[in-house]
Amino acid sequence: MWFLCDIAYAQQSGGAAAPNSAGQMFNMMMIGLLIVVFYMFFIRPQSKKTKEHQNFLGNLKRGDKVVTGSGIYGTIASIDDSKGVIMLEVSKSMQIKIVKSQVSHYQKTDEKKEAQS
Repeated sequence: MWFLCDIAYAQQSGGAAAPNSAGQMFNMMMIGLLIVVFYMFFIRPQSKKTKEHQNFLGNLKRGDKVVTGSGIYGTIASIDDSKGVIMLEVSKSMQIKIVKSQVSHYQKTDEKKEAQS
C-alpha cells in the first residue's frame, strides 16, 4: 500500500518523490504484525486441530464406539489401514464401509444410563 502512495506522490510532484522512511517502516511493521496475528489466530489452531485428529485416527481400534462426520453412530468392526477404510457396525446385522478419515469422534456415553443398566 505504501508504495502506491509513493508512486502517486511522485507522479503529482513531477517525478521527484521525497523518501518517507519512517512511514515505510511503520507500514512494514503493520504488515508484519498482520501476518503474526493471522498465523496465531488462524493457521496455528487449525494445524493443531489437524494433528489431534490424525492422532485420534491412529489410535482407533476394533470395538471403539464412534460417530462419523455425517452423524452415523456405530462400533468399529475392522480397520484396513492399507486402504484407509473402516467397517462400521451400525446394527447387529449391518456393517458399512467408510473412509477412516471421516470418523469424527468417540461416542459420548451417558454415565447415568450405564449405571442403571
